[in-house]
Amino acid sequence: MKIVYEQFANQFVEHITQHHGMPYDKLHRFSKGAIFALNWMAGKDGAVSARELCCVMGISPPRVSHMLSRLEDKGLIERHIRDGDRRKTDILLTAQGKALVLKQQSELRNHLVSAFRQMGPDDTMEFIRLTNRFFQIMNEVACQAKGGKE
Repeated sequence: MKIVYEQFANQFVEHITQHHGMPYDKLHRFSKGAIFALNWMAGKDGAVSARELCCVMGISPPRVSHMLSRLEDKGLIERHIRDGDRRKTDILLTAQGKALVLKQQSELRNHLVSAFRQMGPDDTMEFIRLTNRFFQIMNEVACQAKGGKE
């Protein structure tokens, strides 16, 4: 049997585009980018910069600025001009932003627990093993691509 990895990739992409982010989609009226940004900031110790968000998210400064303005309008983040360098801005989650992230993470965890219960322990452990392997390989592929290697 000939293994056609392109077909596997197409099936995986189709599945992800149909189902990714499902628990988050129903929770709040935020873009997936905004949800990612909030969760990423929650995992950081202290303030972050718009430049960091641009790099991590792979999006342009105007898109990040627009997203941050929307999050600031909703009271989820605060922007503070840095002492000593008025061109730089620190971005911090507000208490409301932190609470939203914790709520989303708790709800996602509950969805995962339910799904894993239905899968059973053996399938769950195999899923986690394969998921970890997949992301490890994807990181290696991405690093090779950045270095110009194949």
